[in-house]
Amino acid sequence: MENGKNTIKEDIRIADSTANPAPLGLVAFSGRLEKGDLVSYLTLWGLFSFVMFVITFKLPKALQVVFGLLTTLLIFLIRGNAAGKCYCP
Repeated sequence: MENGKNTIKEDIRIADSTANPAPLGLVAFSGRLEKGDLVSYLTLWGLFSFVMFVITFKLPKALQVVFGLLTTLLIFLIRGNAAGKCYCP
């Protein structure tokens, strides 16, 4: 049994050592976000959720509620961040 655990650990170590340090195209970010950056990011998610909300008109009401509330939440987040009422670490 112990040998099996070592093999798994070695497989993980080998996979980690050959893996891309930024998987799936993600970029490590360690800087400070500007207000406009966060508003742009939230706006893109807001547009996506609004499109999904429109698509759900032909689907069950529960999905309409979920995407409608998500769109509403993102609108409030965008307005709050654009007005400068946010904490951007």
